[in-house]
Amino acid sequence: MVSVLVAPHGAHSVKIPKGQSAITPEPGDGYLHELSYMIQCIAAGQAPDLVIGDDGASAVEICEAEGEAIRTGCPVTLQP
Repeated sequence: MVSVLVAPHGAHSVKIPKGQSAITPEPGDGYLHELSYMIQCIAAGQAPDLVIGDDGASAVEICEAEGEAIRTGCPVTLQP
């Protein structure tokens, strides 16, 4: 379970459950990394294994929870 609370003016915090670690993004343009990876997968004839459709669905769920937290001013809890 992860709780997301978004405060006014865009400040936010994410509580990471004990035993899990935060992910540090690589520097640079994330979209460029995504496109490069997609092209590599197509060229190799392999399905992507770093990011799958479920990851995209999770990202949308998180964004919707952030919006709800902003509207209500209350933390929103997401189930794993």
